[in-house]
Amino acid sequence: LPGTQINKVLLFSGSIYLATSGLGLNVDEGGVASSSDGGSSWLVYNTNNKLPNNWVYDISAVGSKLVAATAHGLATSENAGVTWTARNMTDGLGGPIVRSIASLGSSVFAGCVGVSRLYVKTKTNFDSISPLKTGEHLLNGGLSVSTDSGVTWTNNDKSTTLLDSWVNRVYTSGSYVYISTDRGLARSSNGGTTWE
Repeated sequence: LPGTQINKVLLFSGSIYLATSGLGLNVDEGGVASSSDGGSSWLVYNTNNKLPNNWVYDISAVGSKLVAATAHGLATSENAGVTWTARNMTDGLGGPIVRSIASLGSSVFAGCVGVSRLYVKTKTNFDSISPLKTGEHLLNGGLSVSTDSGVTWTNNDKSTTLLDSWVNRVYTSGSYVYISTDRGLARSSNGGTTWE
């Protein structure tokens, strides 16, 4: 199996899908693994299959599509993971890192986190890391919403009605969307327009 950390298990269309990532700074491990024989054998999909990053935090089914949340945006697949189409901030996502995905009806929700100054570094030059100031973010994050199965996105962050711009998890139940952030839990009964 790819990666050393399994972040999510999804059962979809008779197959098992795993969202995996490496540990520490090992960015070469991870991806999406699928098994159609109950886990006896696995197919592995990663950046060679056009995933935007091998660190896959979440995977979800939206209609007949798979949607994977990665450390560099998200990706959708219409052929059971064989190939992926990447989506990022230029498509309207609120941050470079997507941590969680959920759907409610025809809407897809992506929990995005930003990048703090602490993470702006190269693999070899750790001396360039600036101290993180409280609340200092270079890119905000937020909850991104798509009404066209993940093709285009609109972002909500704390400058709108969200409790915080770093959305770690998204969950849907009934007509509610729930988000967990660095500052607490919030829920919406109108698809993310307002929060309580």
